[in-house]
Amino acid sequence: MNSRFVPGAAVEPSPLRQTPTAAIVTASYAPDFERCRLLCETLDRHVSGAAHHYILVEHRDVGLFRQLETGRRTVVDERELLPRWLHAFDDPLSLFRRRVWLSLKTQPLRGWHVQQLRRIAISAHASQDVLIFCDSDVAFLKPFDCGAFWRDGKVRLFRRDAVLADEGHEEHRIWSRNAGSALGIDPSRTSIHDYISTLIAWRRDTVLAMCGEIEKVHGRNWVEVVGSARKFSECMIYG
Repeated sequence: MNSRFVPGAAVEPSPLRQTPTAAIVTASYAPDFERCRLLCETLDRHVSGAAHHYILVEHRDVGLFRQLETGRRTVVDERELLPRWLHAFDDPLSLFRRRVWLSLKTQPLRGWHVQQLRRIAISAHASQDVLIFCDSDVAFLKPFDCGAFWRDGKVRLFRRDAVLADEGHEEHRIWSRNAGSALGIDPSRTSIHDYISTLIAWRRDTVLAMCGEIEKVHGRNWVEVVGSARKFSECMIYG
């Protein structure tokens, strides 16, 4: 892992190299281990154009996932990524079947919330230009080149145009409004586009700039700002 993210230090995106370096990033947890193993097997068999694969997990799942590590695959403990003040516990309200992340600075968070925070946070530790996010329940069935995600020095952004203007997307509209609030965007300019998919690419320097902007607007750690609303989407914030 390289240097830590400096709060408030926005990074101005610069033109990518003609052939940027890329890493695949997967956030997972113990119940998804066998699906993640299948992802790794099919990724190794069919995927080209990525220099590394990062698997982001909770501290207690590190030992389980370590068996998937190779010279080009690293399991990353969330303690390396997220603030020390965010702590995971077995949740008594679920009879200890589920986990909850608690702090004095955020709302109580579930696993799917923290997976999203990890996906943002890896940008401060990875060294590759492009981060390709792939859910752990994905499997590749035929050859795929990660070069499909960039063209003429630009990373292709997944977007479904204006779908939030249609009925039946209220939760997505809440995510979009909360994304705008985190970034200090006027509510009248809240996006009506959808940026969520199971296989997407982000520019790492843009993610760092995004975190810096959140901290500049609110004067607080970006994890604290994003985690203060339990309804959020990392894809909507980036989009």
